[in-house]
Amino acid sequence: MAQVEALAARRAVEFALEIGITSAIFEGDSNIIRKDLNGLEPPLALDRHLIQDVKLLESFFNFISFVHVHRQ
Repeated sequence: MAQVEALAARRAVEFALEIGITSAIFEGDSNIIRKDLNGLEPPLALDRHLIQDVKLLESFFNFISFVHVHRQ
């Protein structure tokens, strides 16, 4: 499940850049992925490449944040 969340996060960041957004807050319901994206813990082996992709794309943003939202 974490890989799907990481893939969705990468695609969301890519899409934001494609449409010219350079400041964004991305919300997701995976606290594990949020921690990986914010660099609080080393990423899991299965999604490491996806997290690294997002980290590279972060440099194109003026402001970027990843926050956890609870599932309803």
